[in-house]
Formats: sequence, C-alpha cells, structure tokens
Amino acid sequence: MSKILVINMSSLTNKGTEGVVVGAIKCIEASMPQDDITFLCQHYESDMVRLSKISKGALKIQVKRHPWYREVNVNRVNPLVAIYLGIPCLLSLFYCALCRLACECGLSPKNVFNECDLILDLNIDLLNDFYKGIFPPVFVLSNILHGIVAGKPVVVCAASIASFRTRSLRFLARTVLNKTKMIMIRDEFSREHLRNLGVDKPKVVLTADLAFLLEPCSTERLEEIWEQQNISGCKRPIIGVAVAHKSLFAKPEWYIQLIAELSDRLIQELDATLIYIPYSFQAGPRDDDDSTIQEIYHRIGAKHKVRLIQDDYTADELKGITGRCDFFVSAKFHPLVASISMAIPSIGIVGYNQYKFYGVIGKMMGQEEYLINIDEFNDYEALRGVLETKVRHAWENQDSIRKRLTEKGRVAKEQALLNGTLIQDLK
Repeated sequence: MSKILVINMSSLTNKGTEGVVVGAIKCIEASMPQDDITFLCQHYESDMVRLSKISKGALKIQVKRHPWYREVNVNRVNPLVAIYLGIPCLLSLFYCALCRLACECGLSPKNVFNECDLILDLNIDLLNDFYKGIFPPVFVLSNILHGIVAGKPVVVCAASIASFRTRSLRFLARTVLNKTKMIMIRDEFSREHLRNLGVDKPKVVLTADLAFLLEPCSTERLEEIWEQQNISGCKRPIIGVAVAHKSLFAKPEWYIQLIAELSDRLIQELDATLIYIPYSFQAGPRDDDDSTIQEIYHRIGAKHKVRLIQDDYTADELKGITGRCDFFVSAKFHPLVASISMAIPSIGIVGYNQYKFYGVIGKMMGQEEYLINIDEFNDYEALRGVLETKVRHAWENQDSIRKRLTEKGRVAKEQALLNGTLIQDLK
C-alpha cells in the first residue's frame, strides 16, 4: 500500500476541476485500490466539504491544508504579494530539505511532502503564462519543486502544457519539469511545447483528460433536478449552453452578442428549449459564469424558451443535465468533454487556451470542424455566418456525429484509465 499526494488541484467551485478530481479517484481506484490519497488543498474550507461528497468512500482519502499558500487577491501580482507568499514558500522548501535529510538519518519528521510515496500533479492547464498570468505557473512549479526537494517521484497527470512568454519562467519550467518522473499529456500540442521548452528528461505519454471518466448522476436524481428547474414540461429539442466569462475573450461584446443571437435563432428555427448550465460558481471574477449568463439572457428575445440552472450542482449532476440535451453549445472546455463523452453533437466556441480545445476535442475526438475560434475574426458578420453554418451542419449530421463520438469516447475512457496504469508502473 502506497501513499499518493495530489497537488496543484484548482478550486472545486469549478465543476471542470471537480470532474477531473473524480476521474483521478476512479483511475487510482481501478489500478491501485489499496492506496491512500491525500489532497493538498489551497482552498481548504470549501474543497474539504466537496471532496467528502464526491469521494463517496471509494478509497481512503484525506484532505490537508496547503502548508504555505494563503489565499490573496493575485489578479495583480505586486511586491507585497510576492513577499507574502514567497517567504513562506522558501521556508517550506528549506523544511522539506531538512526533513529529507532527517529521513535519511532514520528519523520520521512530520511533513506532508516527505510522508508520501508519490506525488501527483493535477494542475490540468496552468503551465503557461498567457491564460491567467504568471502566478499560477509559478505556484504549480513551486509545489512540484517541493516534491523534488523531498526526494519523491513527481508525475504530471493529464495536463495541457503551453508556451511561456517570460524568459525566467521558461527557465524555471524547464529546470523543474526535467526533474519530474513522468509527464502525461492530454493533447499532442503539449508534446511539441515541451520539446520547444527543452523538457527532454522525463518520459512523456499521451493519455486523455480524466474528466472522461466522470459518470452522470442517477436517473432518479436527474428527475428531481428536472422538476426543481421547471424543465419537465419543456418541448424538445433541448439545447444546452455553457458559457465562459466574457473577460476571457479578445472582443467580449462580440461574444455576448453572438451567443444571444444564436440563442434566438435556435429558438426561432427549431422551436428549441435552451438550458444555460453554469460550470463555475464564485470561483473568481474571471471564472464565475452567472454574471455572463445574465448579460446574455437579457439580450435574448424569447425568454420563455430559456431555462437558467441557478443551483450549485455537483459535476456528475451537471453531466446528467447535459446528457438530457439533444444538442450542446459550449465556450468552456469541460462542459464540452461532458457532452461529447455522451455522444451529444456539440459546437465549441474557443476564445482562450485554444490548444486543449483543438488538441482534445478537435484531434482526439475528431470534432475540429465543429470548433470556432472567435478571436481569429475581424468581422462580426463573417463570424456569425461561420458559426451558423457549423451549427446547421452539426444539426443536420447528428446521427453520424453520435456514431463517431461513441467510438471515440470509448477510446478516450481507456486512455484516461491509462493514467492510473502508468502511475502504478512507477511505484
């Protein structure tokens, strides 16, 4: 029996992260059912409660508070923030080194990094400095460095790794990642980025996003939700919509208007019922979905044909809701993973971190023709025309899309489970 320490897990207020965590638990349970898992949480109070709900007693799971990180507003990194977080980080690294020395001398010091047998990095897509700034990659690399200093094998699990604009970050990433034991990636673009970064020491293996292993909630629970949200009597077709915060797009006004106009067109031409499904609740100003949903909703004409999911459901419950849809439109990555893993014809609107969209949804799942990067357009009418063409084509070819997604989804789940097999082989 081994002890696995999971680091760099983002807040579970984001349902995409929750789906990945559930997938990680399923992976470990399938390959290493006797192992213990400890989640190191920087959002301890909220994540402790959520982890106790989603783990469902499958494995022996512990939740521990992060040893040095304390939540601060890091939208703008300044010298005071750097000092506030940097000094505890350096002291923690020094303590890890002392604990490693003590272990070599036969002692048993108390330290979460030194007590485990293997460290699993679950950062997903924070190894870049263009999506959320410089703090997330520095934080991720600092935690990985703790494991390296503690002398433990570190595995990066099912991540998307992109380029770095900052020279110092490229150096830090290259130095730290070259000391990891294995890097498992969920898209081929990451392999190219690692090569360009100069990361050539660890083994790099293409697997799949862990959220492919997330199962929808029970039919009984879904019926309850359907009643709660006043969807039971709605006329089909039902089209699900997941939004990303408008600040993630180069032209946020275009994005808001585009989704509102598309919603009206789907209602007019198909007499569809639209369900807006939020995947983040109060995770931060750039993550919370509700404000963007409300702004789009106010611009939709036929509001009686729209339902807004307003309760904070778990990831498996949201996947259950998604599974009841006939068609899906998403500007977020993990809602797309949820829909295509259930063979639902889907349109992906890309405006941030395009590599994971085109690498996973496009190449791995064969749906590149149903993705549209709206930030590539300089003319709004051209953008709207291309989107409407893609939606029409997907709607008219639903049967062939479902068949293709069913085949691809089976392979994706096998690839996702490969993460656990590879971790087991390292032990």
